[in-house]
Amino acid sequence: LTPAMLTPKEEQEFRTAFSGIYPLALIRLRNACPNITRNEELLCMLIFLSQSTEEIARILGIAITSVFRIRYRLRPKLNLPEKATLDVEIKKIMNG
Repeated sequence: LTPAMLTPKEEQEFRTAFSGIYPLALIRLRNACPNITRNEELLCMLIFLSQSTEEIARILGIAITSVFRIRYRLRPKLNLPEKATLDVEIKKIMNG
C-alpha cells in the first residue's frame, strides 16, 4: 500500500462528488449524529462506499489504529447497540 492523503482540495472535491451522487446521505448522517466531526463524517462516507479499514487509513493518510479509534468514538455518538456492526448501521442511516 502506498501512502496517500487527501489534500483539502481533494477532500472538498470528494465531498462535492459524494453529495452529488448521494444527495441525502450526509443529511441523514448529520440528523442521526449532529455532533459528528469532519473526520468522522469522512470515515462514514468511505464506509458507505465499502472501503476497508486499510483503504480508509491509506486514503486519509492515517494509521490503521487511528481508523479504529475514530470507529470506536462513533459508536456511542450513533447510539449503536453493543452487538451492532458499525458498517451496516452507517449504511442503514445514510441510505435512509
